[in-house]
Amino acid sequence: LIGGEWISGEGSQWERRSPSDGRTVWSGQWLNPAQAESAVSAAQSAFPSWSQTTLEERISACKQFAEQVTARRDELAQLIAV
Repeated sequence: LIGGEWISGEGSQWERRSPSDGRTVWSGQWLNPAQAESAVSAAQSAFPSWSQTTLEERISACKQFAEQVTARRDELAQLIAV
């Protein structure tokens, strides 16, 4: 997610294998250098507005994040466990 848009990595391929059976459980591509620079730039651009948010707005954002983690807890547990 860069600047509010899902970006597919264009760098080298990577994969994670289960230590229990060697099967691939997660794979993808890293960002290339230009994409990484774009991500840094987007974060720097977002900082001024984020730094002006109220405590209540930040709490709300954290709660929304927690809700998403909770909603996907089984998937996340599987990724962590393998």
